[in-house]
Amino acid sequence: MSIEVSNQLKTFKMGQQKVLNKVKEDLEKHRVNNDSEQLKELKNTVLDLKCRSMKNNPVFTGLGGETNTEDTEGKLRDFIYHELEIEKDLEFDNVHRFGRFVRGKDRPVVARFLYHGDRLLVLKSACKFQGKPFGIHEQFPKEVEDKRRQLYPIQRRCRQAGQRTKLVRDKLYVDGKLYEFEEGSVGSGRTHGSYSDAARSAHHTNGERAGAAGPRSGPNTREMNQTSARGGPV
Repeated sequence: MSIEVSNQLKTFKMGQQKVLNKVKEDLEKHRVNNDSEQLKELKNTVLDLKCRSMKNNPVFTGLGGETNTEDTEGKLRDFIYHELEIEKDLEFDNVHRFGRFVRGKDRPVVARFLYHGDRLLVLKSACKFQGKPFGIHEQFPKEVEDKRRQLYPIQRRCRQAGQRTKLVRDKLYVDGKLYEFEEGSVGSGRTHGSYSDAARSAHHTNGERAGAAGPRSGPNTREMNQTSARGGPV
């Protein structure tokens, strides 16, 4: 075999190896991308199942007098009877306080209703908490609750501008349009993200009002309690 033919064969083999390496690299990228998509889909499925399992678990805030020996279910029943004026004998699967215990601070109470109708009756009566330091909201997984907490300020601004808002799990709708939220975009007391036309309009309108009226004092304790307790207006 001549040296020229040998060199050509060597070059051909090197070219083949490069192509083979490129194919292997592309296959590996495709596998990783597929794994990432499958993992993301699996996480979303698990999160959806968590939300569904918590659907009948309203969280009540403002029930004071927590003690180590309290009858939490009995306290909740008295609360519902006196504050919501519901005389029906509601049926619970479980009632308990949750969260880290801090002396002098009452933890929220979560109640799992046996019947969907009982839960709806309580939620519909929550308007009677107006002007009182009590609140009730749906229970959500931490991932959803964290995102909702970032959306509350945006929701309040839009409502102040006269726009209709609805918070469904971790998605905010403004005048029927989905607000495009960039996760983890809140910092230094400001909320960023890709505003829909409606949300952006609300932001500017509110800013103009604030500029004309001067700086506004922060919300009082009762307003903060009601907002945090209800999980923001829906």
